[in-house]
Formats: sequence, structure tokens, C-alpha cells
Amino acid sequence: MNDTIWGGLLAALRPWWPDWAAFVAMGRHGDVVWPAVAICAAALALEQIALARRAGRQRHDMNEAEELR
Repeated sequence: MNDTIWGGLLAALRPWWPDWAAFVAMGRHGDVVWPAVAICAAALALEQIALARRAGRQRHDMNEAEELR
């Protein structure tokens, strides 16, 4: 039974495209898919930057408030 589970998992992880060019082409939809992936990645990166800046400002404000006490 364990061989069946691992065999099924390995079969599911095996790529169905013949080569990397076919993967990048995404069945002729690559020109839409990859820019969308890039936009999402950029949005996530900008969100992380914005959160880090906000956390830094809050730390700075908290330190200033502690100094005033």
C-alpha cells in the first residue's frame, strides 16, 4: 500500500509538458500568465516593504513616547 501512495504522489508531481519552452508558453497563454505572475509578485514585494516601513515607524514612535515619560 505504501508503494501505491508514493507512486501516485510521484506520478502527480511529474510534469506534463514536454520541455521548458512548452511550460513557459503555457499553452499559448504565457503572454498573459507571466505578466500576471510578475504583477502579483511585485504587489507582494511592495506590501512587505510597506509593512516593514510601517513597523519601523511604529517602533520609532514607541521609542519617542518612552523617552517622553
